[in-house]
Order: sequence, then structure tokens, then C-alpha cells
Amino acid sequence: MTGSPANGAAHICLVSDQLPPNLIPALMLRPHTVHLVVTEGMKEQGVRLDRILRDQGFRTELHAQAPSAGLAAIRKFAEEVAVRLDGQGPFILNVTGGTKLMALAFTQVLPELLPDVDVLYTDTKHQVLEFLSDKDTAPVPIASVLSLELHLRAYGLLRRATQSADEAWLAGAQKLKPLTKWLALHAGEIEGFIGALNGAAEQAVGRRDDPFRARQNLEAWGMGVAALEEITKPEYGLMTRVSSDTVEFASLDAARYLGGSWMEHYAWWILRDAEVEQAHAGVQVIWQDGDKQRPPPNELDVVAVHRNRLLLIECKTARFGNDGVKDQEILNRLESLGRNAGGLFGRPVLLSARRLRDELRSRAKAYRLTWFDCTNLKDFKPFIESWIKH
Repeated sequence: MTGSPANGAAHICLVSDQLPPNLIPALMLRPHTVHLVVTEGMKEQGVRLDRILRDQGFRTELHAQAPSAGLAAIRKFAEEVAVRLDGQGPFILNVTGGTKLMALAFTQVLPELLPDVDVLYTDTKHQVLEFLSDKDTAPVPIASVLSLELHLRAYGLLRRATQSADEAWLAGAQKLKPLTKWLALHAGEIEGFIGALNGAAEQAVGRRDDPFRARQNLEAWGMGVAALEEITKPEYGLMTRVSSDTVEFASLDAARYLGGSWMEHYAWWILRDAEVEQAHAGVQVIWQDGDKQRPPPNELDVVAVHRNRLLLIECKTARFGNDGVKDQEILNRLESLGRNAGGLFGRPVLLSARRLRDELRSRAKAYRLTWFDCTNLKDFKPFIESWIKH
């Protein structure tokens, strides 16, 4: 092929653990058929990609039982694929997936046996599609084509509900935006008060079958006095002061907001104000195939999608360090989410209103998790602005 990539040309994809490098070019170039070359080890991913493509309106064909090792065996399989596809071109061979040997073998064999084959590589680092077999084709900038649903489905997750899609939630978030920003701005100064507020809110909410107990003990000191004055402003409708050490939560939702969900609001507002393409809070998910080996993550606190990249934000207002096992579980969950629900295109972030212990910071760094606590929460906004640009 010369000049420009052919929209509509059939794609031949080598399936690997990461589905987006095969999915993005298909969504951009709209091939009439997508041929999936699948090894036994990538059978689950092949079925998943096939299902996604079919749901997007593509015709697909699976070429299963491909060898992943042994150049001669892979070349033989590639020759068999070429025989089956003869006369169905033009083709674009996407070599981003599969093993290096598979990419080498298919690149050697298909252009020899099939007329009009171009070879494509999805360069996610530089955000372009590279057409390797045609010197006249300039790199094609990658378009923003992956929705949150497609991102999640690529890694075996289904979205069941989203809190921030609810009109009542949006109206409440808008009303509470000034307070949300105030709490985040002063988190370092009111860290102790946040702990007391968490405790009061937890007592008010109780366990699943407990009645809501609106009236609770809550004392404020230092900067916490200013925080309590801010929280009890009548325009927010969250809490009233009954006495110097007693407050009354206006509702169950008010207690939940003050007990920690304000941090999710904050992360969501930073994303929205930065004009991230997609920002969602309270995303309920399940494993698509009912995988009993992995517990479902249940809910993603805050999720952003921008230029096909995923940001997974875990928000915490409770103190770390009181329960080492629970602290480790939080880090494990976030690392697992980044690996299972984000892959190469995802990045996990921990947002905490309380200071992280040095040991926990070191562990987060070892897990390659980005973290923000009350000592550097102000840096979260420029972090998002930088993430959008790169």
C-alpha cells in the first residue's frame, strides 16, 4: 500500500494479554473483517477481544491454536493462514501483539504469500500508528476511541452502575463543591479533626441493619473549629451543632459524604475542572466471565479516561497505620486494579486525606503506585494536568 493506510482493509491481529493495541486501530480504521490469531495461552483474551469487536459491529474470524514458540512452527501456521485468506485482501497485519517470534514470522510470511499487505505497529508511547512496510505512509496519530466500557471490557470487567451518572448526585456534588475544595485544601491542617469526623460519621451510619443515628459526639480544636464552622453552614445542609461537643447529621448521605466520600468528590472535581474526556465516580463493576479465582473489585472510587488511557483513583480518609494488614490490602487492591483493569494503558493512584507512613510510601513506590496525601494533596491538580498532556 502506498500513500495512506487503507480504511476498510481486513486486519490480521496477533492476540496478546493487552487488547487495546489491537482494538484501537480497528476502531480507527474500521476494517471489514478482523482476523484474530490466537495461541492456546491467549484463548481467554481472544474470546474477549472477539466479543468486543462483534459488539462494535465488526465481522471477526478466529485462527486458533497458533504456536507461540518455534519459528518454523509459527511460519507454517502463518502459511496456513495465508492460504485461507487468499483473495480476501487488502490486509493490515498488526504485529503489536503476540510474541516477538510470532511478529517476526508473520511479517516474513504474509507479505510474501498475500498481495497488498501492510504491517502496522501501535506505538502507544508516542501515540501513533506506524505502518512499517510503507515508507510513504506517515505515522497516524492515535484517535481517542476507547470509552470506559471498552477499557474495562478489554480486561474482563463490566460496569454495572455509576454514581456520578445520577442527576441527584451531580446536583449534590455541585452544591458541595466549595466545601469539597475547602476540605482538600486544608487537609494537612485538620488531619486530626478528619479522624474525629470519620468516627462520628461511622457511628451515625452504623452497620448494614443498624438504624441511622444522626446525633453524635464531635469535638473540634485548633483549625478543626474553622472546619466545623464550614461544614455546618446552612447552605450545605449537612450538619448542625447541638452543643459544644454534639452534632447532628442531616441525613445518611450527609454522614457518608462527611465520613469520606468528600475525597471522591474532590478527585472527580479535579478531573472535571481539568476537562478530562471522561470522569466517573463510584463505578460498580463485576468480572465479565464470573472469574471465581479473583475477587471482584466491586467499586472503583474515581476513574478517568483520556486519550485512550485510564486513571484508577482510590480515595481514603481513614488513618493508615492502625492496621498493617488492612493497609497492605489497600495497596494490593490498587496494584491489582492497575494490572487487571488498566494494563499498559492504566495508572493507579492513591489519594489520602491523612499522612501516609514512610513505610507505606516506600511500599507504594515499590508497587509503582502514584500517591498523594495531606502533605502533597495540592500536587494532585498539576499531576492531572500533566497526565492529560502526555
